[in-house]
Amino acid sequence: MKYSGSINGLLNYFRDTSFWQLSQFSNELKNYRQDLAGQWDDNAAAEIHHQYLNPHEEDETAMRSWLEKQQQTIQQLTCKLDEVEGINNNILALSEEISTLISGCEEDLRKAITNFDFASNRNNDAESKIPVITNLISSANQGEYSVSL
Repeated sequence: MKYSGSINGLLNYFRDTSFWQLSQFSNELKNYRQDLAGQWDDNAAAEIHHQYLNPHEEDETAMRSWLEKQQQTIQQLTCKLDEVEGINNNILALSEEISTLISGCEEDLRKAITNFDFASNRNNDAESKIPVITNLISSANQGEYSVSL
């Protein structure tokens, strides 16, 4: 979808770059430590390993784990964004459909008002002629047949 593709592209770039750089630095440090292991084997070296270098390896492992979790979380987020985008597209389509139906209803209402006005005018005309018709019927019943409307 629109957003998740961009996010996934950035995620893949940063993941690949970050993991690659992290691996490179970590491997360089491990190789350096291995190269020095035979030459650097005294109490001071043990203390440096204990205080600085071993924690670095532990931090690197924890950082890799955190980066993996972050990547999984971002991938879950992109899936949710896809869902939201799909729902939003459905809402937009339904909104357009509703708008079209409302326009149809408004047109039907305008026609109904016009027809009501027409019918009301006809009804008023008919009601205004009732007294004349009543008089004509009375006259007809009495034998008078003059017609004037």
